[in-house]
Amino acid sequence: MSNETIKNRILEIPSFISKNNENALQTKEDSVYMEVDESVISNLISTGYLVADLNRSNCWSRGSNSKFFYNKRKILVEAKYITVRVKENEDICIEDLAGIWIIKDDTGKYVNKLEYLLEAYMEQKNNKERNHR
Repeated sequence: MSNETIKNRILEIPSFISKNNENALQTKEDSVYMEVDESVISNLISTGYLVADLNRSNCWSRGSNSKFFYNKRKILVEAKYITVRVKENEDICIEDLAGIWIIKDDTGKYVNKLEYLLEAYMEQKNNKERNHR
């Protein structure tokens, strides 16, 4: 057995609520999800990599068509199940993600901000490259 640290663990038993409410996000069976806070998203934009906890594995929960998620205080990151399974011992980068779900204040519903945050990451990366020339 390898001494290599497992960077991504998938929990097959979801940690989501299993009943629907009007603002809940329905999860997908072919995706995995992880709750994060704003500091993780700031780091993702800065580095391009998802690091939820420096000392432990990222813990993902597998989605299901009958599982829903709602937590006003958290951001939900989505990746494809197969991507995280293949990258079990690797870092997950922003390009590996399928969604970054954040609650929209005026409606209380989740919106996918992945494209917006990917643009912010690319802009910051380009600015760093320009400043190093």
